[in-house]
Amino acid sequence: MNISVQSGNSKISKISSLQLQKFATILVFLAPALVLFTVFLIYPIAQSAYYSLFLILVFSVVEVKADGRGRNK
Repeated sequence: MNISVQSGNSKISKISSLQLQKFATILVFLAPALVLFTVFLIYPIAQSAYYSLFLILVFSVVEVKADGRGRNK
């Protein structure tokens, strides 16, 4: 089985069933690695970037005045 893509009268590429099978095999082995990479590296980096947009005080109480300024107690 050959799949060909045509642009005008010239053929751009032919993909054989063997090439599709090789691509599927590569994808099957690569998918779990990409999931683990995303879960343990990309997600924590994105989460840290998101949390950096907020002021989080863990062990402090902040008193906010009417004009919006706050001070630690």
